[in-house]
Amino acid sequence: IRDSVRAYGCQFIDDYTFSTGTADSITFSFCDEVILSGCRTYGLMRPFQIYGCKHVSANGCIFGKHGEYGLILQGTQSAALTGCTFYNDVVSTKTTQLLIRPVLGEEAEARDAIGITVDGCVFDGVSLEINRYSDRSILATQISNCVWRNIENLTQNTAALVIKKQSSGSGVLKWLKLSDLLFYHIGKENMEIKDCDRVDVENVRCITTDNTSWQTVYVENATNVHIKGLECVYEAGTYNHRALDVRNGSSVVVEGLHVEGYAGWGGDGVPVYQETDGLITFRGYNYICGKLTQNAGTATIPASSTSVVVSHGLYLTPTKFRLTPTANLGEVWVSGIGADQFTINCENAPASDTDVYWEVEV
Repeated sequence: IRDSVRAYGCQFIDDYTFSTGTADSITFSFCDEVILSGCRTYGLMRPFQIYGCKHVSANGCIFGKHGEYGLILQGTQSAALTGCTFYNDVVSTKTTQLLIRPVLGEEAEARDAIGITVDGCVFDGVSLEINRYSDRSILATQISNCVWRNIENLTQNTAALVIKKQSSGSGVLKWLKLSDLLFYHIGKENMEIKDCDRVDVENVRCITTDNTSWQTVYVENATNVHIKGLECVYEAGTYNHRALDVRNGSSVVVEGLHVEGYAGWGGDGVPVYQETDGLITFRGYNYICGKLTQNAGTATIPASSTSVVVSHGLYLTPTKFRLTPTANLGEVWVSGIGADQFTINCENAPASDTDVYWEVEV
């Protein structure tokens, strides 16, 4: 098929949920454009596979209770999914209901995926997976205003939202933006971001129940990642792996991280893990279990003294300091820098109690 294909208000329903076959119910191959609007599928194995098509639009569709993928976009050049619902209330062999990936590099008419948007969609008990295969790339992808909820038994994937490479090759995952997302009661990882370059994560909230095996957000082999406005809230009594776990990669910037109610993992009580020191750069305001990544205050050097100990209240040991004395104390400097405190020293002991304004940052 080479021209436009449109489906409006179609229903594809199988009362025998999770048929044992593996064939797709409907396959669109190498079309110029495919438009799905108001369609509903239920109880099939793989109801829709859109293969090698240039432009795809799905609006207001419902994909429910399928044995494998509800919708596969494979080799699609550009796609826009708006207001769709994907759901599954029982455990199946594969709980990924939306799969986006380029056609394998050796396939005829293989192309990169450039311009994928998923907006205003709901994933109830299922996950979304974006794969980079072989020499094909996924570029300029945006996922926004989406909700994931009640994923307790993922038998295929480890996360509600998975973005990763699936095989070796020269293709890349690049220019991804994830914004205004809500994850509610996810039993495994909320987000898994691997082997990507240029990723922006903004305004994401994760409300997590008990989870003894998985990180809330896991980043691996990723470069140029900017996480801004990530909130991880753990309900009372939960016991979790890390809120944020970053391994390998480079240039990972975290700004506006908020971790609340974290009960610890392995007894160390550390919600943020970086495989090597300095892998994460903290900027701006971050609140991690009652501690900050930057802070400021006033310390008072007593009369006739040349030092004062300050509790900095930071999540990590500070590396940046700014001191502003309110009187001439000669040279001022810091010493005894530790995980909880540092010492302000001065050259000249003041005749009366003297304040020093301080600013610190990790």
